[in-house]
Amino acid sequence: MNTLYDPAARGLRPVIWLAQGLLFALLVNLTLIYKFPLLSLANKVIGGAFVGTALVLLLLLRRPLPPEVTLFFLFLVWAVLTGVMVAQNYSFFTREVTLVTQIGILMFGVAYLTAVEGTPRAVLSALLVAALFLLVTGVLSGQYDLATEEEARYQFRGTLKNPNAFGFFMLYGISAALYFWLRSRRRWVRLGLLALAFAMLMGIVLSASRKSFLAAFVLVGLWLWFDYRRELLRRARVAVALGLLVVGAAVLVDRVMAATYLGRRMERAQEQQFIDPTRRLLYERGADVIISSPLFGVGLGNYRIASGTRAVAHSDYVEVASSAGLVGAALYFSLYLVLWRRLDRVKALARRLGREYRDGLLRALILTILALGLGKPNFNSIMTMTLVAAVVGYSFGAERRLRRALQPAAEPSWGRDAAPAGWAGARAGALPPATTSFRPR
Repeated sequence: MNTLYDPAARGLRPVIWLAQGLLFALLVNLTLIYKFPLLSLANKVIGGAFVGTALVLLLLLRRPLPPEVTLFFLFLVWAVLTGVMVAQNYSFFTREVTLVTQIGILMFGVAYLTAVEGTPRAVLSALLVAALFLLVTGVLSGQYDLATEEEARYQFRGTLKNPNAFGFFMLYGISAALYFWLRSRRRWVRLGLLALAFAMLMGIVLSASRKSFLAAFVLVGLWLWFDYRRELLRRARVAVALGLLVVGAAVLVDRVMAATYLGRRMERAQEQQFIDPTRRLLYERGADVIISSPLFGVGLGNYRIASGTRAVAHSDYVEVASSAGLVGAALYFSLYLVLWRRLDRVKALARRLGREYRDGLLRALILTILALGLGKPNFNSIMTMTLVAAVVGYSFGAERRLRRALQPAAEPSWGRDAAPAGWAGARAGALPPATTSFRPR
């Protein structure tokens, strides 16, 4: 039985369920917009309804917002106020401001809903279904045959226009599959989720997206490092499993390099020292733009004008710093620092309560997103910032629940679960005794 944090929230279950359904439809619809442009209008209606339900929860429950959401809006306000003064192309500027504003509003709704519910399940379920849908539609449309022909140069993309976007959907789908794998206790469900994650990894290979392929290994490697490195020497079963995983990964990489278009693209990247000449030019021009306008930047969407490249910077760091200046970059990237420090506090609070707490997948996901920022802008990506907002809301609610456990007389705690279990989850209900282990099963 699902247990929310106070009687008022229990009375708002229909609103919470409605918000979850709207968010699910919003995220899944993103996979169809390229094929069916009219769904873009539908998504605006769905997004407005979702944010409306989040506002209802905010007004009725009167709980504070996570500071990361506030920092994102401060970044946006700074970018707007300075961009109005310095932007050379107001069409690009207003278009980018509109997009980032929509993302900020969506982040508010996702973070608040996730904190109230106490789990990122709504977002991750949508990501998993969206990734599976893209994979299946790509196979059924004949893209698998095109991508697997000898000497093929076709990049698998499902219903999307950009194969890199497809790769990122697969990457986030893998993170969602691992999340549900950690929560599940049924062997057949866990085996199915692992098979699904592997299928999505194969989808990345077929898309020939280098960033997504490398990021998948970064994600899994960091997760295993954070959560299992201490058990490597203590438990033979863990050591054997990790050893087999490493061997399997090596075999997969060798096969990919030898027989796929992704492998040929990786070899070309190696010859260029992993920096494409065009990307190198974008970064160099970005550094020039930042040096010429370090405080205010050149306005959102105006990097392509100020740099003379007519292209985006293909870097979260360069795009933000050049568009909003170093002040704007400090506001934006500080949200990741605030989030990371909260993860540390949550872990410390769990230890004070005598509970084992694992958050390796969560930390690995945040670091992977930051690493991806070297090759793509994140701040104007709906999918990426929605996922970040889910992590923010989850950790925000987890901290409040644990503080409530340490101070029984305090206000009711946030969330469905009385104590967090990293991304492994915990049974819903009252606070477990101090001897409870929250180790993933």
